[in-house]
Amino acid sequence: TAYLCTQVARLKGRAPDFPKDLDSKALIHEAQDYFDRASANLPTKSSIQKSDFHALQGFVYNWNTSLIATSQEEKDRFDALAQKEFKLASQHNNENPLLYVMFGINLTGKDRDYREVLSGIALMNYASEIFDRAPHRSMTTYWNKDFVGFWKSQAKKRLKELLQNDGS
Repeated sequence: TAYLCTQVARLKGRAPDFPKDLDSKALIHEAQDYFDRASANLPTKSSIQKSDFHALQGFVYNWNTSLIATSQEEKDRFDALAQKEFKLASQHNNENPLLYVMFGINLTGKDRDYREVLSGIALMNYASEIFDRAPHRSMTTYWNKDFVGFWKSQAKKRLKELLQNDGS
């Protein structure tokens, strides 16, 4: 549910029929509320589930950086919190494909050069390999297998643009 809140918040300004009464900042706060409640059960979970939890918590902190933070100080704080969560996720399961997908996507944005985009594609390819050899996983990460292809295609388009231009 927390992830769905982030994705609905992400649509504001991108979807013409986005409901006017939905507040994207409130949705990010709601996502965090779900994580705050779920954290009480974390000690009883497996390493894979803990990794998933921390990866997605880092993801929510990233959304706080882009949608909630109003100052550079706040952005830096949320970035630091996200990095801490991603490290915890890696410590619990350094083969968590969700991490490779998220890091790969982060390396393929409009502000990235061709080397970073190539690296992002490589990370997403590795995520696909992990998904292919993993048994059915929890809902938190298994379903992301279906989105890797979309993000790789976007990254390949970006790479093509960069290489056709000046390549920087």
